[in-house]
Amino acid sequence: MSAPYHKHGFTIVELLIVIVVIGILAAITIVAFNGIQQRANKVTLSSDLKNVATVFANAMATNGSLPTTMPTDIKVSPGNVFQATNTGSASSYCINGYKADGSLRMSWSSIKGTLVEGLCPGVTIGSAVGGIVPVTPRNVNVAPDFSQWTLSGGATYSSATGEITLGAGGSIRSPLIRLDSPSTISIDAAYYAATQSPYATFQPNAGHQSGVAYFASDGTTAVMNNSNYTSNGCARPFPVNVWTTATALCSYTGGPNIVYVVVNYTATGEYSSPDLKIKSPSVMAN
Repeated sequence: MSAPYHKHGFTIVELLIVIVVIGILAAITIVAFNGIQQRANKVTLSSDLKNVATVFANAMATNGSLPTTMPTDIKVSPGNVFQATNTGSASSYCINGYKADGSLRMSWSSIKGTLVEGLCPGVTIGSAVGGIVPVTPRNVNVAPDFSQWTLSGGATYSSATGEITLGAGGSIRSPLIRLDSPSTISIDAAYYAATQSPYATFQPNAGHQSGVAYFASDGTTAVMNNSNYTSNGCARPFPVNVWTTATALCSYTGGPNIVYVVVNYTATGEYSSPDLKIKSPSVMAN
């Protein structure tokens, strides 16, 4: 008598292994595709920005003056949005470029003569071309690097290290940073000092002191946040002799009327160490 025939299938363990392998391969494919797409988006946006900059430069050469807004006949790639900004000078221009989905923000500055990661420091003027300007992304650092901040009182900037040294009486002020009605605002950087804060409560730690002011869409009209303040200040301790970030974070209440903010750091108050150094600024709309 012959033995009974048994039809063999996959075991649960074998099925789970196959599912895990498929999931890993799918994840690798998605990450690779997203990376390729992001690079392609950046190339397209960069190319369009250079073309728009050429239009402005040609207008200056031909007419002796720059356009006061984006020419409506400018041709841009699908999904790209552009808007001019007010540089405060009749002979310079800066153009903001966005992906319409908000995934990428770049600009072209005639002052720098190059592409810049992030937006122009001035207030936008005129209508956008290519679509609607996307809202500032949430939980993404949109702070301009320290080369674009205004220094006073002896503060110095090193382009080699990206560091600001405030000194005993220094202060720095950011250009306008567009946040588009944030619920909260998170401000941070990397901090270093070898001297403890003069504020007794912070000692033996070092300390920094910062502030933020809130503005409407014109970049000059002060507006209130949800706590009914037009500006706020913050001071935090951090360990001496070590670069520190995250633990010295300052968080502020936002509000629907806030379009732009200006951030400042000062060494003239009672909290900040007199040898404070700062690098890697971070401003996020939450």
